[in-house]
Amino acid sequence: MIRRPPGSTPFPYTTRFRSVAAAISNTEGSLGYVELAYATQTGLQITSMVNKSGNVIEASLESTAAAADGVTFPDDLRFTLADTGAPQGCPIATATWILAYGNMAEDKAQLLRSWLTWALTEGDDAAMALDYAPIPDSLQERALAFVNQIGAG
Repeated sequence: MIRRPPGSTPFPYTTRFRSVAAAISNTEGSLGYVELAYATQTGLQITSMVNKSGNVIEASLESTAAAADGVTFPDDLRFTLADTGAPQGCPIATATWILAYGNMAEDKAQLLRSWLTWALTEGDDAAMALDYAPIPDSLQERALAFVNQIGAG
């Protein structure tokens, strides 16, 4: 059995992809998870999965983006896309989270707000070039409202 390192969390962004991928690749009959970008960029085999709607879906930028189709995002933006009900959605898609202090020095807050605003409004091409799905339009404006609160704490 291949396990995540002691002290790490079960969330995808903390997994040590390289060591997990190597161990899985070298173990006959094994199955594992690394993020789509890592799998795509390193040429790992990607399998198809059956999603909640009963459709066979291969993980891709398109199916990852489709995971958000029809999702009603709560006011606090705490949500999951895992096991999505979207017919063409990847069943193990997740969001990338940004945690920021509400109260910080204004110069630092301005830099962070500027970068996040760019990422949310103009960063789709950069995200896709790095094998990440862009943020859905239905979420963009709401995320920007949270970005504008950075430094206002």
